Amino acid sequence: MGDSVRIPETTNIQDRLDKITKNYGMHIAVSITNKCPLECEHCITKSSPVADDSSKSQVSKLCDDLENLGGNGIKVITITGGEPYLNRNGMRAVINSVRGLDVKVAVITSGYWAKNYNNAKKFIELFPEIEAYTFSSDLYHQQFVDRETVLQGYQVAKELGKTASVRMCVSPSDLDSPIVSEMRELLGEDLEVQSIIPWGRAKDINEEFKYEDQVIAMPCVSDGPHIDFDGKVLPCCNALIAVKTEHPLDLGNINDSSLKEIYLNINTNLYLSFIRLWGFKPIVDFLNEKLITKHLSGTPCHTCATICSSSNLFNLVVEWLNEFENKLKIAAGMHYYFNDPTLLRNMKNEISEQLQP
Repeated sequence: MGDSVRIPETTNIQDRLDKITKNYGMHIAVSITNKCPLECEHCITKSSPVADDSSKSQVSKLCDDLENLGGNGIKVITITGGEPYLNRNGMRAVINSVRGLDVKVAVITSGYWAKNYNNAKKFIELFPEIEAYTFSSDLYHQQFVDRETVLQGYQVAKELGKTASVRMCVSPSDLDSPIVSEMRELLGEDLEVQSIIPWGRAKDINEEFKYEDQVIAMPCVSDGPHIDFDGKVLPCCNALIAVKTEHPLDLGNINDSSLKEIYLNINTNLYLSFIRLWGFKPIVDFLNEKLITKHLSGTPCHTCATICSSSNLFNLVVEWLNEFENKLKIAAGMHYYFNDPTLLRNMKNEISEQLQP
């Protein structure tokens, strides 16, 4: 038997699991374009005015699936990009596909269209079904869309009864910087702050990103899968989007598989199940014991993309997770924490063989 999984002793891990991931999959994000009027230096998706925009087929296929499956248990769908407002036909198609279903629609936008009050109101009223707006604004976005424009969009959205927030991406050393503090004073809890992850276009930023030396012992914080503009389905909408090679967290493609099949892949993916339960710290500890240490520090999302971009690393991890004892712990964890017996059912014959004298 190889190295056994060591579950990190984190006193509040149950609370985090309850709040963050027990309802994984009830939220889904869909990128309906990779085009964007901005070309931000830190963009994970490398969106730009001239970016590839082959999203039409995946939007149509997804919409058909949503209509046929009655939402598939999905409670929130977030329309993203690129800049979604550059594909308003796609926005309308997604919205129409969940009409009559108990599904909340949200959007992530640069707010480039909120240059004045009347324009902001006009764009928001184009899609009255959208209940929540997240506006992206930070030093990189503000090179193209000034802060006042974004705040205009935010304020008009609130005025029209929408849930609204502003999301900033900053370097790890600037999480408590004056620019963040100033926006916090203006927006309070409506400000979301994320750390820039050096993937996508952000890889070329001429700045040293100083992360913690140790990966935090906490589960993956994604609340649902992301369908990219080309149809590829990933567990989240973070740095993993920038990894274009095959890896164990590739959940399929909406152009080739139904949404129902994609969700089955989610429920049977050992790697994803493990990080939903215990995050990356046990994985990093395992790889460190194998003396593979030089790339594995930083945020969990950075660590995830780093491992998934290296076949040498993820093959080691996948082989380790597939050892019977470890696989059984993952299956039992999914059943206990998430009330999901899928992996245990799939292991029925394997467990019987192990119990035979």
